[in-house]
Amino acid sequence: MNRGASLVAQALIVLVSVSFVFPLNGRCGDSVWRMYNDHGTQLMQDGDYSKAEGMLLEAVAQAETFGPTDERLVSSLKSLLEVYKALKKTAEVERTERRIQDISSKKVQQPPAENEPSKPAEVLKAETQPVETSKQDSAASETAQSSSVSQSAPPSGVDAGAASLESVEGKGLTRSTPSKPAAPNPIAEKTEEVAMTGPSKRAPAPPKDLEEVRQLEGHISFVKSIVFSADGHRALSGSSDSTVRLWDVDNAKEVQKMEGHGADVTSVAFSPDGQQALSGSSDQTARLWDLQSGKELRQFTGHENLVTCVAFAPDGRRAATGSYDKSVRIWDVDSGQLIRSISGHSETVRCLKFSPDGQQLLSGGDDKTVRLWEVDTGREIVQLSGHTGTVLSLEYSADGKKALSAGRDQTIRLWDAENGQELRVFSGHRDWVLRAIFTDSGQQVMSVSLDKTVRRWDLETGKERKIYEGLAHGLWSAAISASGTQLLTGSDDKSIWIWKLIP
Repeated sequence: MNRGASLVAQALIVLVSVSFVFPLNGRCGDSVWRMYNDHGTQLMQDGDYSKAEGMLLEAVAQAETFGPTDERLVSSLKSLLEVYKALKKTAEVERTERRIQDISSKKVQQPPAENEPSKPAEVLKAETQPVETSKQDSAASETAQSSSVSQSAPPSGVDAGAASLESVEGKGLTRSTPSKPAAPNPIAEKTEEVAMTGPSKRAPAPPKDLEEVRQLEGHISFVKSIVFSADGHRALSGSSDSTVRLWDVDNAKEVQKMEGHGADVTSVAFSPDGQQALSGSSDQTARLWDLQSGKELRQFTGHENLVTCVAFAPDGRRAATGSYDKSVRIWDVDSGQLIRSISGHSETVRCLKFSPDGQQLLSGGDDKTVRLWEVDTGREIVQLSGHTGTVLSLEYSADGKKALSAGRDQTIRLWDAENGQELRVFSGHRDWVLRAIFTDSGQQVMSVSLDKTVRRWDLETGKERKIYEGLAHGLWSAAISASGTQLLTGSDDKSIWIWKLIP
């Protein structure tokens, strides 16, 4: 049995043991098991160990909030997490080995095509002369090279000179041309490939239309939520380190660190006037913060499971929260009192957005639906169906007549916000779409995805106008400025990256 198969077997053994631990605690057994089992096991079966690891980390974070009675559960989950990390590392090594094999196979000289036109004698002479010279030059040093370098000879049919010129596909790196042909060094090539595929503090230089500007450092765990202020000069972030942080984007500085949550912060939002912040957490609370002082103003309690999303109404007097308990709740911001609880989703609520006039509220979640609610009564106006995966992002157009949704089915969808009719589907991303917005011009849509691309779309035609490739680091959260010229990404390396997008 190879190492990868052995680790999969270990993962399954631990998974079985965990399944016996979950029923020990009713609350944990229902929510944590459903969270992991619905998504994590499928990701593991698909070989996507990175995402499975992230899903499991979220399960661990939630389990830890339930107290000492769940120590066995947390211990089992962490054991499974260690196996996943090993699986991820093994998968990376196997991919590296396959890439080396692919590179070697490309080095084998291909016979000329049967119908290839013959070249004039003078062209052939010009092409062959450098080769002959190179062979003469290398003959004199061949003996010295063979005695000083202990390596295996290149495979039969491989041009040693061409081997050192091979470009590593997809990595944006090309080896420099040596003055003389040299035998390939398989060990050196493998070491270089592992270095490029492994984690790094700095990413390769991105394309010129996507510029990595600055890094924001301060969090000590995953950055799970990030948003721009309305003017794009500040940002809020929430992390698994249980803190909320306010940033000066222009100067890449931390302005405030807000502490008080007892578990990871899952969602953050600016108040309309930019003076306050709202955060939701796995500790089952939402909290209001004063951004000038960094002090906690009040808590919003009542959810029966972790809070996954928060949103302010445009007037700043009301706020909404969504939860793993499948409910949406509307709160009075000044008093912290619950105004109403709204039920309708059959699974976790993942995102919320008030309409520009504050009279309606959109919600989306794991049940693959978007729902439109009347805020004053809690009545469901219409259900927007079309997504085939969890809905992760919602946005209203400035006039409130259209809405955008995006999610794990790799699509962005445009809706008529009044009658719920689907108007257009934007397809092209190859992984979960974390965020989609209307740009402030009102003519374009922008999106960012786990496929590490940002895309610009034409609102009227649905056609893709531009792709920004080159996003690095393990994406966990993202925000796009209203102007469509700046991007923030929250990473699993604990940092936040500021990117410049050139239209």
